[in-house]
Amino acid sequence: MKLKEAIARIDKSAANKDDVHLDAVSNQKPKSKIMKVSTKTKNKSANTQMYEDAFMHHFKCKKEDYDFKHESTGGYFKFKKDGSSYKVLSNEDLRRYCEEKLTDEDEALFIPFPMLLEIAEDIHTDERFMLALMNKINTKELDVIIKALQLSGFYGSAEIFWMAISDELLPKCVTTIVEVFDKKCCVEELMGLYADERLGLEYLTELKDGIFASIKLDDNELSEDDEFLIFTVDMF
Repeated sequence: MKLKEAIARIDKSAANKDDVHLDAVSNQKPKSKIMKVSTKTKNKSANTQMYEDAFMHHFKCKKEDYDFKHESTGGYFKFKKDGSSYKVLSNEDLRRYCEEKLTDEDEALFIPFPMLLEIAEDIHTDERFMLALMNKINTKELDVIIKALQLSGFYGSAEIFWMAISDELLPKCVTTIVEVFDKKCCVEELMGLYADERLGLEYLTELKDGIFASIKLDDNELSEDDEFLIFTVDMF
């Protein structure tokens, strides 16, 4: 179905606003905010010593004060000190993680909903987005999109659109975003959201009383190779 035909269906349905209710999304489950650890192996983006340097820099400790290992399945570096466990991510680790979230449909479901809203903005009203999306969806999924657009337009809220999208359809919408917007910019924006102290503490730190910290080893502001995130995890 072409975009003009779909828009015509939206306009026809929207004429009867009594059919448009938030009940359509009230039973939708909130999108997961839990950080999913990918099982895909990552290449080390910085040498081991730099990860250790970042850890020692933050905790003001020595090499003998902690245990250290590399998680080959997730690509993360883990540390254990004084009974607590931590992950350390380099800037490039985070870049790969965010790019995967935006381009892999299996991973897209695990973007925290508030971050998705920041990335998506009002893209659902962009004709380029709808045209690209229609190449991926079937008639049944188009009906879901139309209903979501109705609700979003009626209540004047982009959030309503994304709430109304099913978990089956959401990954297709997310991966379409980076086909319409500049992928590099989207990835960097998502990186910035994860690196934000408040959001990082909520969505990366795995324990209630855990820590989240951003570490830069070099005073050179133009360098990103020496930037690391440290946060508490449940198990070593």
